[in-house]
Amino acid sequence: MEKEPLKVYCRTCHTKLDITELPAFSYFDCPECGTAIRVPEQFGRYLLEKICATACDAVVYRAIDRKLARRVTIRILLPEYAGTRDFYNTARLAAQIEHPAIVPILDCGIIDGRPYMATKLMERGNLEQMKNRGELPAVPVLATWLHAITSALAAAAEQSVVHHCVTPENMLVSAENEAMLGGFENADVREYGEEDLPCPAGIPPAYASPERLSTGGEDTRGDIFSLGVSMYELFAGELPFDSFAPAEEHYRLRQAMAFEPLKNKVPGIPDYFSALVNTMLAFDGDHRPDYPLILTALERLSRERI
Repeated sequence: MEKEPLKVYCRTCHTKLDITELPAFSYFDCPECGTAIRVPEQFGRYLLEKICATACDAVVYRAIDRKLARRVTIRILLPEYAGTRDFYNTARLAAQIEHPAIVPILDCGIIDGRPYMATKLMERGNLEQMKNRGELPAVPVLATWLHAITSALAAAAEQSVVHHCVTPENMLVSAENEAMLGGFENADVREYGEEDLPCPAGIPPAYASPERLSTGGEDTRGDIFSLGVSMYELFAGELPFDSFAPAEEHYRLRQAMAFEPLKNKVPGIPDYFSALVNTMLAFDGDHRPDYPLILTALERLSRERI
């Protein structure tokens, strides 16, 4: 089948240019005005403009939805995971929660055997990227963002939806400085105590709950542990546990609670909040706090002068 012509407009002089034969993500100069242009990759109705992030199971792109003339984010599973995800099911799960702090899912499907999910473009990127760029806000604002994300997790838990991949990479910020939770591609429904059901791959060991490392499964208490790891990293600038350790060592470190309290890492952080994060990182899921307690502490922290 003959390749469909791919044409773009120069953003400077608006000349329409045929880029069908140029390699994706390469650059060329507009022949009319000399503006450097990046070549997108055609993916169904989408034009993939650039890679935003690379996860263990997928690549995340900024893209243009040609049908609706808007920019979106697209997560495309790597080939080795193509048969392991049902994006239709996870999209329905996220949609049924109907929470303002959940990144809206716009489309999902399979193109050329590649499962994908399109979501609202969060222009400021994720909190991991912002941390690495030194762009995280002061403690009160960061607490406000984390309050929104935690409220989204609480709403999911009320419907027995477990996220399974609570990391700063799945905490995103819009151009309007609204923090939202994304990354529902691994989510499923399970009841309290259903830790023997294996979870999909997708979370780095540094964020995984002890039960996830041990049995491969977790319930909503596992999300609380991963949220605790993420909060510790975002406030302290480092993970509580060695990110390069093997899974067996991670399990031992969690069992020993081998990490410095947050108050020893962040000048001025209140004792009550440091103690809360400690309990979120408890080895036994039954000893971790519930979402209302976490939300109350974050709301209080957002009013502190730090």
